[in-house]
Amino acid sequence: MVRTVHEENIVCGQLRKKYFENPKYRKWSDIIPLHDSDYGGKIEDFFFMSYITGKFSSNPDPQDFYKLLDNGHDLPIDWSSLYAYFDNRFADDNNCAKNELIRAVISGNTLSGVRWSVMDILNHYRNILLSPSYDMV
Repeated sequence: MVRTVHEENIVCGQLRKKYFENPKYRKWSDIIPLHDSDYGGKIEDFFFMSYITGKFSSNPDPQDFYKLLDNGHDLPIDWSSLYAYFDNRFADDNNCAKNELIRAVISGNTLSGVRWSVMDILNHYRNILLSPSYDMV
């Protein structure tokens, strides 16, 4: 059964705490306090863009945003956790907010007129960001 919006906010809060509070990386609570209702209540695309940029931002400049992702291994982000979170959210049949992951939100990385969703962006960068940040010799 699909969760209500209130229930979804609780689930998001629990999952964000699980995946994004590692002190070795950027924490979601560095952007929105852990006990703030927005911690789990911010929609997925807002959460994604804010977490990547490291600031409260729902509409980052696409060129700057993709530059961050192109150099993602320089960011204090645990990419394995980020992908695990979003893959979990996307696969969750009870997620009433799944449309937040698939609606077009920002220009594609070619900056053409095509707009990409959170999942489009994640899938485009998956092999790059989940690969080791060093070259094997």
